[in-house]
Amino acid sequence: RSGLDEDVFVVAANGRGLRRLAATRAAESSPSWSPDGKQIVFSRAVARSSDLFVVRIDTGAVRRLTHTAATEAVPAWSPDGSSIAYVRDGDTWVMRSDGARAHRLVDTLGVSWAPDWSPGSTTIAFQTPRNPENGTTDIWTVRKDGSGLRTVTRNWINETSPAWSKDGASIAFCREGQIWTMRADGSRQRRVTVGSGPDW
Repeated sequence: RSGLDEDVFVVAANGRGLRRLAATRAAESSPSWSPDGKQIVFSRAVARSSDLFVVRIDTGAVRRLTHTAATEAVPAWSPDGSSIAYVRDGDTWVMRSDGARAHRLVDTLGVSWAPDWSPGSTTIAFQTPRNPENGTTDIWTVRKDGSGLRTVTRNWINETSPAWSKDGASIAFCREGQIWTMRADGSRQRRVTVGSGPDW
């Protein structure tokens, strides 16, 4: 943090070398590493919305990827480095890693959040309400080209924060304050532990 604003920092795994990468008076959030470890994409507040930026780790040079009046947040870099998934005004979007060819991937009924790529960069898992009137959130998957949209969980309770396993066979997620896992098709759901924000 810098004053009352949030900045992007990096630190070594041993806790040393804390370094601010993009110091501005604007709030910055949701950093996501590029697969090669050389860049970080993040969201920065701009006027009354937010756009996506990339910062180089070695030089600190910042490049703006989006220029819209929409609120763009929670970017996720694809494992092959070619694309970035993110949320724009509640819908899941995808663009090339240079900011080109941004397009809405799927139009869901409610607010989408937390996109996460499969290891092969072919499919994105995300959370969104199946029925906004009910208010509960499910885990969904969709292929990179926008096809194959499906609801993976159907339990009528809040299920959030999907995270693909390294082999792409399973997805971890949060259900009402507990961490669960399941097969990528939604089968074999089982509770692992208490917590939130699962990762493999």
